[in-house]
Amino acid sequence: MSWWIRVYVEPGEREDTLAVWESGAYRWAEKLTEAGKLTQTKAGGYPSEYRGSAADLLPLLQ
Repeated sequence: MSWWIRVYVEPGEREDTLAVWESGAYRWAEKLTEAGKLTQTKAGGYPSEYRGSAADLLPLLQ
């Protein structure tokens, strides 16, 4: 199973895409949620959605 990940500049207001990738795992999202850096805004089906700061996501893309 894989996930399609899309990062928006300002989710909910503008749909300008900052980054898109496909991943075989999303444990990083769970870790950021547990650390209080992401908030899951939609669950229980496709798609799951999270909100957070690019400052917390960008280091993971390096």
